[in-house]
Order: sequence, then structure tokens, then C-alpha cells
Amino acid sequence: MAGDRLGPGDNACRVEIVNGTFCARVFKSPQPPFVKGGIFPKEKIMTVAEAKIRVGVSACLIGQNVRWDGGHKRDDVVADVLGRLFEWVPVCPEVEAGMGAPREAVGLYGGRERPLMLGNDFGTDWTEKMILYSMKRIEELIALGICGFIFKSKSPSCGMAGVPVYAEPENGLMRLGRGMFSDAFMKRYPSIPAEDESRLNDPGIRGNFIVRVFDYYRFLQEGSCGRSGEIPRGA
Repeated sequence: MAGDRLGPGDNACRVEIVNGTFCARVFKSPQPPFVKGGIFPKEKIMTVAEAKIRVGVSACLIGQNVRWDGGHKRDDVVADVLGRLFEWVPVCPEVEAGMGAPREAVGLYGGRERPLMLGNDFGTDWTEKMILYSMKRIEELIALGICGFIFKSKSPSCGMAGVPVYAEPENGLMRLGRGMFSDAFMKRYPSIPAEDESRLNDPGIRGNFIVRVFDYYRFLQEGSCGRSGEIPRGA
């Protein structure tokens, strides 16, 4: 917990061991229950086995060797902490779009809203393949029932923010935008909780992400989202 008190209607999450099982306790209360020595009304307890909450994750963050250089970017918080709560659905857009690993590194070029994805060395144009791949893969992930996504920060395919978008090859001018796959995902399903690994190192942001994922899972289980996967406004 980031603090001892929450305001009315706030969500909170406490991760703990219950009878030897790793659990997340998710609370939603009309009153501020988090006072030292207080009680936890409307407490919802879900174990990993009961929930089977699927969360998409950039595959390099859990140790898969899918990066351009054939390596990975394993993140201990993602793999070891959040990995005990969620069932991962690993995704590497660049490998799955056909680039392979190792491969020519790619970057984003042109306008921030509709950039091109080009190879940094030989200028191979992956734009159309990545667009078509993203459209198909995103719907596959929704069909699997994912309740969140953890993206690799600053990746040209997966970065949520701060991704360099260059004016043109060999030109130092750039803007900052999103990765091509993460941008398509977040525009198509903006209500699905999403974060990148750099932000999840903050305990407060991490706790908030867990709460949002569990809330989204409950909406799906209760049938409140319909087939679209979107949480209705005001729910």
C-alpha cells in the first residue's frame, strides 16, 4: 500500500500469502477503510489458481531471447513479482511479424501519427506487415481474454511513450511517440490496463496496475463488457 488511507470509492490491492497460496486481495469500498487497525469491507479475495488472469507482456521482459541482437531485457519486477499473480501471454511483434531474431534493428520515421517502420541499416520497410500483424494479433489477444498488457518501454513496436520518431533516415531531428503495436492496441482497446516495465518499478503505479487488472477481470467475468472487451462508461 502506498499509504494508510484511501478516499471514498477508491480501489486498493494487497498482495499476500493466504494458506500457502499467493493471492491478491482487491478492495472496493464506499468508505475509506485503510486506517491502521481498521477493517476491510467488501473484501474480494482471488487466488491465482481461481482467477487465471491473463496479461499480455512483451516477451523480452520475461527473459525470452527475441530482441534484435538475439538477447532479452528480463525485468525482475515483471518476471518475478507480477509473474506470480498473472498468467503471461508473451508477445514480440517484431519476431511475430516475420523479422526473426537476431535481426536488423528497426526505427520509426516520418510523422508521429503515421510513422514508417524501417530497418536502421538497410532501410527494409516493415510498415505494412506490422500494421496487418497488429490488427490480427490484437484481436487474438482479446479472444484469449487478456486483462492487461505490460509493454517494453521505448521500443519502436511496444513503447507506450517516449519512442523516437525520426524525421527521416540519417536525420537527427525527431519527435517522441508510441511504438507501432502498442499504439494500435491502446487505440483499439483503451480501457484495457496497460503499463510499461519502467513505470512498474514504482510501487504505487504497480499496485494501481494490479487493481485495474483485477477490476477488468471481474468486469469480464460478470459479462459487463460484452464482446468488445470495453468497460462501459460509469461502470
